Amino acid sequence: MAAPVLIYLYYANSYGHIRIAFRLAAALKREAKGTDVVVVNTGPPITAFQAPSGVELLQLPALVPAQGQFLGARPARLDLPLREVFALRRQLLCTLVDELRPSAVVTEFFPFGRSQLRPELLPWLAHLGRHHPRCRLISSTREIIGKPPPRDPAARRRQQRRINRQLATHFDQILIHGDPDFIPFDFPLTAANRAKVLFTGYLAEPAPHGRTAPAAASGKRVLVTAGGGMDGGRLMRAAIAAAQLLNRRRRRWQLHLVSGDYLADREQQRLAAAAARTRGVELSRFIADVPARLAASDLVVTMAGYNACVEALAHELPMVLVPRQHEPEQQIRARHLAARGLAEPLAPGRLTPARLAGAMERALAGPGGAERPRLDGLVTAARAILGVKRRGGAP
Repeated sequence: MAAPVLIYLYYANSYGHIRIAFRLAAALKREAKGTDVVVVNTGPPITAFQAPSGVELLQLPALVPAQGQFLGARPARLDLPLREVFALRRQLLCTLVDELRPSAVVTEFFPFGRSQLRPELLPWLAHLGRHHPRCRLISSTREIIGKPPPRDPAARRRQQRRINRQLATHFDQILIHGDPDFIPFDFPLTAANRAKVLFTGYLAEPAPHGRTAPAAASGKRVLVTAGGGMDGGRLMRAAIAAAQLLNRRRRRWQLHLVSGDYLADREQQRLAAAAARTRGVELSRFIADVPARLAASDLVVTMAGYNACVEALAHELPMVLVPRQHEPEQQIRARHLAARGLAEPLAPGRLTPARLAGAMERALAGPGGAERPRLDGLVTAARAILGVKRRGGAP
C-alpha cells in the first residue's frame, strides 16, 4: 500500500479551514484510492462535519484562540502551561510521522498564517526534514493572504523575510488555491520560492447538473450565510428587515438564513423571533448539505469568505457580498468579484436593510455570463500533493 498523506489542520472560530482540508482529503482519496489520508486536527474537536469517507481524523490536545483572538493560543482543556502543551503536541506529531512515514505532509495556511503555532510547527518540520527526507512538505493556502502586515516598514520586511525563509527551508511546493489571472497573489515571494508555486485553481466541488425548480408561487430563493456566525448577527438582522421591505413591495421572495454555530445563543433567539414574524424567512444555525441548498437558490448573500464565494461561483449564482469590517482578505475578494461583474458589493459600514434589499434586486437583475475563474483546484491540488518532486529535484 502507498505511504499515507498527512494534512495538518488548525481552525479557530469558523469552519472555512476545515472545509478546505476535508475537500483536499476527499480529492486525494479519489485520485489515489489505495492511499491513506490522515487529517490531524490541532484546534477544537470537529463536531459539525463528518470526515470524508475513508479519511482518518486524528485529534491532538486542542488549542483555542487566546481571549477570542487568532494571534494567540491557549489549551482548550489541559490544565498545563502552554509551553508544556506545545511540547506534548510536538512529541505526538513526531511520533505520528515516525510511525506512519507519510509520503507528503500538507500544512494548511502555514507559514503565511498560524504564526502562533510556530513553537510546534517549526521543530516538527525540522524533524521531518532530518528523519524523513523523502517526505514531501507542501504549504497549502488560499488565493489571498489578507493579513494586515505590521505598520512599521522594518517590521513588515522582517515578517516577509521570516516567511520566505521558512518556505525556503522547509517546503518543496507552495499550492495557492486560486487563479492568478483572476486575483493576483498578494504576498511578495522570493524568486526561489516563486519557482515552487503552483496555482491550482479554486477548490470547488462539481456543481450538480440542473437546478431545483421552484414552486409555482415561491418567487426568488435567497441563501444568506455568515460563515461560522461569530460576528454574523448584524447581517442576519439586516436580511430579515430587508425581507420585510421586499414583502411590502409585494416581492415574493424566500430567504433561508444560516446564522452559524458560533452566533451567541441570545442573538439566535432574537433572530428566530424576528424570522417567525416575517413571511418568507427561514432560519437555521447550520445546514449540512450546502450543494443541495445552493442548487435550490437564485442568489447568495454572504460575507465574502473563500468557501462561500467558491461555492456560489461553482453554481453560477449571483452574489451580494458584505465583507467583514476588519478582514482585508474578504474585502479584496469582494472587490475583485464585483469588478468582474460576479457580485454586488456592500461595505459593512453601509449595511442597512434598504441598501441590502436594493443590492439583492440589482444582483438578480444583472446580465450574467461574466467570465469565471478556474474551478478545477481539487484535482490539480490532489495530483500535485501525490506527485511533487522531492527536495533537490529528484523524482
